[in-house]
Amino acid sequence: MDYPYANGVVKAIESKLLDKAKLAKLAKADKSGFLKSLSDVGYGRIAAGDDVETAVARELAEFHQMLDEITPDKQATDLFFLTEDAMNIKLLFKRKKYGAPVFDGAAADGTIAFPGIAKAILEDDATDLDPRYLPLLKAIDAKSDGLNAGRLSTIVDRELFAFAFKAAGLFMDDGLKSYLKAKVDFANLMAMFRMKKLGWPVERFDDVYIPGGKYALGLFREAYPSSPVDAARLFQDAYDDRVARIVRDQNEKRNLAVTEALFFDLLLEVVEEYRDDSFRIGPIIYYHLEKAREADAVRTLYARADYNRSGA
Repeated sequence: MDYPYANGVVKAIESKLLDKAKLAKLAKADKSGFLKSLSDVGYGRIAAGDDVETAVARELAEFHQMLDEITPDKQATDLFFLTEDAMNIKLLFKRKKYGAPVFDGAAADGTIAFPGIAKAILEDDATDLDPRYLPLLKAIDAKSDGLNAGRLSTIVDRELFAFAFKAAGLFMDDGLKSYLKAKVDFANLMAMFRMKKLGWPVERFDDVYIPGGKYALGLFREAYPSSPVDAARLFQDAYDDRVARIVRDQNEKRNLAVTEALFFDLLLEVVEEYRDDSFRIGPIIYYHLEKAREADAVRTLYARADYNRSGA
C-alpha cells in the first residue's frame, strides 16, 4: 500500500467524526443514557456492559489497528503514537525502581505492545519486545538510576522524544518533524506555566526541559522570571505569534486546562499545513489528532452529564 491509498481511506472516514450537532446531542444526555446517546450518534461499537472509558479506548484501539493495516510505513506512523507510551513506561519503571503498585492496564493509543514492554522492564527479558525499542529502554534504565520519581518521568519523556527525533530523521517528512517539534515546545511551555504556578525556582526548569523543539533552554530561563508581556516577546518568532499570545495571556487566574486546550488547537494548526499532502504522513497525523480531540470531548461531556436531567 502507498500513502495516496492510506490518506484516501483517512479522508473517507473523516466525515464520521462527531460534528457539532452530534456533540450537542451528547451534551443533553444524562449519565444513565449517555452510552445510548453515544451509540445513536455513531461513535464506535458499544457493547453490553461497556462504560464510557471502555468505549473510547476501543474506538482509539480500533483506529490504531486500522492504521497499522493501511499504512505504507508502520515505523513512520508508529512515531506519532510513541509518546502515548510514556505513561506505561513511567509506571513500569516506577514499579521496578520504587516498588510502586502493580497496574494491569495499558494506554489505548500507545504503539509498543504492552506485554512485551512490561516483561522487558520488570523482568529484564526482551524476548517479546520489538528489538528497535530495546536501546530506548536501556537508556531510560541507565539514566534514571538514583533519581526520584519526578526526575524519572522527565528522563522517560526526553528519551522518547530523542528516539522519535532520531527515527524521524530517516524519513523525508516535514509534517512528522513539525508535529514532534511542536509537541516538545508545547510540553515545555506547559511545564513552565505549572512550575511558575507552584512557585518553584527557575533553576528547577532545567530538570524538566525536553530538547528538540524550536525553543532553546536559555529562552525559557530568560522568560521564567519575566512578566507575561515581557516573556511573550521572547516567543514571538515561531508559530505565527500564536504562542506569544498564549504566553502573554497566561496568568495565575487562567486555568491550565484551558491553556493546554489552546496548545492542542495550535498543534492541529501546525499539522493542518500538511493535511492535504497525499504523498506524506500529514493527513494521517491530522486525523489522529482529530480522533484524540473527539475522545477528549466524549470524556468531558460524560463528566458533565451529572448536571443534566433526563429529557433535557
